[in-house]
Amino acid sequence: MKLLSSITSPFLRALIAVLVVKSSVYGQTVIFSDDFDGDGSDLDGTAPDVTTGANWVAGPLFNTDGTTDDAAGSATLAFLPVDGFIYTLDASFSGLGLVGAGPDNDWFAAGFVNGSANINGINQRFITGEVAGTAWIMHRGDITLGTNQTFLGTGQLGTGNFGLGIGGGDNTAQAWALAPASAAVDFRVVLDTTEGEGAWKATWFAKRSEETEFIEVRATQALLPGAVISGVGLARSNSGVTGTVESFSLTSSASGPPVETLQLRIALGDQGPEIEIKAEEPQQVDLYRSTTAEPGSWGEAISNGLENGDLFIDTDPPAGRAFYIGVASGNPAP
Repeated sequence: MKLLSSITSPFLRALIAVLVVKSSVYGQTVIFSDDFDGDGSDLDGTAPDVTTGANWVAGPLFNTDGTTDDAAGSATLAFLPVDGFIYTLDASFSGLGLVGAGPDNDWFAAGFVNGSANINGINQRFITGEVAGTAWIMHRGDITLGTNQTFLGTGQLGTGNFGLGIGGGDNTAQAWALAPASAAVDFRVVLDTTEGEGAWKATWFAKRSEETEFIEVRATQALLPGAVISGVGLARSNSGVTGTVESFSLTSSASGPPVETLQLRIALGDQGPEIEIKAEEPQQVDLYRSTTAEPGSWGEAISNGLENGDLFIDTDPPAGRAFYIGVASGNPAP
């Protein structure tokens, strides 16, 4: 969170009108984050780099360096979403392709799920059984045989078939593709619970890993009636696909209107500009000063750890115009 304001000539001695500037922000929290930089041992039971307490529950096919063995299964982290948040799940894969000459249409997946399992098997991979998908996305090793897909629910047809056909069950598959196709792909599934119980919804995104902007590959849709989410995670469908998990994360953003959280009250006093901190929430603020407010011109903070009610007096300001910016402590410098 940052707050920027300016004040003119420090040589003025009379007190000028108090300048009040407010900032509005949404809080964001990293719930899980893992870069899979381990030694290649089994992922099951290990903690991600950032966690709220949950460890990975994974079949033996998933390893701590992001590689996978030739099998079907999943890796999940226990997670219970609540009303009032926007949750963003991101997963990045590299080396997506076929085992051998193919052809094969097996896949890697990521998303919001119900259930967990630390064994390999076809009943642990989001489409049936102990680990069932709720809102998820997958990428095939060979999209010439079967398209990439997004899902609400497991994608089962009731007859045991899986995919885009017409049938019973909760088959809500929708196709997507990137053009041109890529072996390094990023997934994103956004879960919005801001409208309360019974009105949760999801949106699906993807991109080639070398690109910066995600593409919406499926528009926002409500979850299936009675949908349950007890975790987030990854899945591999079978032995016919290659790939490495590069990263996985889940963040949350609070809903509702932005909250005014920080004010800088700036005035000219006898000793120099006076900057008073007004923080409606308990937090510390670092104060920076620049004569141009251009990127790279802020240098080091002129004061760290200011709190609500603190008054900082800039006794050695530059001539002319000075810009001041308050940054919540712990955030990157401007």
